[in-house]
Amino acid sequence: MNLDRPQRLDYALAGCMVLTLVLMISPGASGQVTGAAPPPAVERVFIANAGGDFGHYANANERGADRLYRVFFADLAKWGRYEIVSDPARADWVFQIDAGNSSRCVPNYGIAPRLAIPGQEQDPHYSIENDNWVELVAIDRRRDVRRRFIEHLYKSNPSSTAASTFDRALAAVLDDFSEQLSDPRGEVQVQHLDLPAPVPPKIGSAHTIFVTDISENDRDADRFSAGGARVYSQVTQELRSWGRYELVRTAAQADLVLEVSFQIYWRCDGSGDRRFRLFISDPATHVLLWGLTAHAKVPFLWSDSRGAFDEGVAGLVNQFRGVAETPTWAAGDSIPASPPAPGLEAASAEAVSAAISMPKNVVKSGSTVTVEVAVKNSLKEDLEFKYREGDPLTCVLSVRDADGNTAPLTEQGRQRLELHATRRGRLRAYTLFPGETQRRECAVDELYDVSHPGKYFIQVQQLDGRPADSNTLVLNVVP
Repeated sequence: MNLDRPQRLDYALAGCMVLTLVLMISPGASGQVTGAAPPPAVERVFIANAGGDFGHYANANERGADRLYRVFFADLAKWGRYEIVSDPARADWVFQIDAGNSSRCVPNYGIAPRLAIPGQEQDPHYSIENDNWVELVAIDRRRDVRRRFIEHLYKSNPSSTAASTFDRALAAVLDDFSEQLSDPRGEVQVQHLDLPAPVPPKIGSAHTIFVTDISENDRDADRFSAGGARVYSQVTQELRSWGRYELVRTAAQADLVLEVSFQIYWRCDGSGDRRFRLFISDPATHVLLWGLTAHAKVPFLWSDSRGAFDEGVAGLVNQFRGVAETPTWAAGDSIPASPPAPGLEAASAEAVSAAISMPKNVVKSGSTVTVEVAVKNSLKEDLEFKYREGDPLTCVLSVRDADGNTAPLTEQGRQRLELHATRRGRLRAYTLFPGETQRRECAVDELYDVSHPGKYFIQVQQLDGRPADSNTLVLNVVP
């Protein structure tokens, strides 16, 4: 089994820990009880994307490490048990999500009898079995690994798609986690949200970086790259050409620490996965923020390996560039804990996944605020929507303030909600076909009073009569 940095976290420590997550003590909890017990403090969580993928040989549709982060982020926000924070310095826990593959060779003696030589033992043929898995690591504020949850990707039936297999595995990880807390999430739909999730703001706001090479000594990798020193040399050259960050000599001078590695992982069939990894860490807290993986192409001739290596480095840095230039939330932002209302789990079985976005998340008080809502039918069957004719509110939004309270309704919003709840007009219906995407604009300021400066959290609750699950947008209103 090939273990990258997230998997090299101290397994011995994790194995020796006998405390389970059920016994985790909230920060600041008192050991003395007087009168009625106070409500438990809401714990804060930072979600770290450790990256990884299912290897060079996996199905291309299964290799979305960012999708793993997005799905986990959306599901944790939907659960509502924790406050999700953008800065690991404010977190009680770091939940690190990771994907990987442990391939193995299986002997196959199934040679045709007519080809067998009498009296001679036949050498076995080998076939490759890919063991793809997703992992959740719970790390406490002392940066000790408290628990690992690993789920393997197995197809439930031959017709299962890569996406459905992936979603079931992640659902199982979250179910195991919630059971350890004695706080089961209830029935959860298998089709998870694959929605935008914010990149840690420290990556985009950093000015200085320190780069170090953590590659293991590997003769094959050195031969392919023309020497191990070229990993560091090529990465720093690409970073200097980019020009966004200043490279410094020590980690103490840096806003970010970048650990880069290049290895070749050989399999029994003689094929090799030429893999680059880049881990982006916060030197102030020593927390992994983001992980990236790239693969060098297999050259037609060995003399072409230098070009393939250089192309792989460029691809890795381009991935980093895409992460750093992604618009994100502010360092002090968070998504408050918000336990689901009774009955929400039952309704979510028919919920549709919606992705919401807005042109900019910082607006002046009194500005018009709208969000774009996109719904894609990723199922293999039609999605039917039914709504009442004349319904003034076919897009129902939830808007909460920084304390988690529902924002006050405008007079227009109150009237629309009343009409929406009491409308008894004729039913209208339309269908969203497989692969089809529907987009619409939904007004926020017409329904809720978001004129007061502060932070607001926006989600979609219902679309044309169907419950909806969506990502959470953070709106900052300034004077």
